[in-house]
Amino acid sequence: MPDGPRYAGHGSFSLERSGSVFVLDAQGPWNLETFAAYAKAALPPVGTQFQPFGGYVAVSGEALMTPEVVPHWRRSNALLASAGLAAVAYHFLDDAGRSVYQDVFRLALGEAPFRVRFVDSRTSALLWLADLGFSPA
Repeated sequence: MPDGPRYAGHGSFSLERSGSVFVLDAQGPWNLETFAAYAKAALPPVGTQFQPFGGYVAVSGEALMTPEVVPHWRRSNALLASAGLAAVAYHFLDDAGRSVYQDVFRLALGEAPFRVRFVDSRTSALLWLADLGFSPA
């Protein structure tokens, strides 16, 4: 990742942990600078191990990223999985673009190190995560 921003960040995010669910509200598209800010906020120190937890990712705006983000995203996913992330539900809020965004994320994810489900509502995401044993506070 760059030592300092090369460009202004594009996209935004908010991140919180609620019970055993990691909640990411993201607005795209994202460039490397925004991803670097996310990674700094989301990644625990190397070697940290939590109780297993699930993730709910709600994406508004364009669910796209610059190609240079993809290898960093895959590495951060591997680090989060090694720290306990076991399943992630992705919810694209833009109904019109949902199928395209799901295809983009499937390709970018590659072999995800955790279970993945694409959902069409927060309720279905949280029900799926609850079935796996992960519940928000």
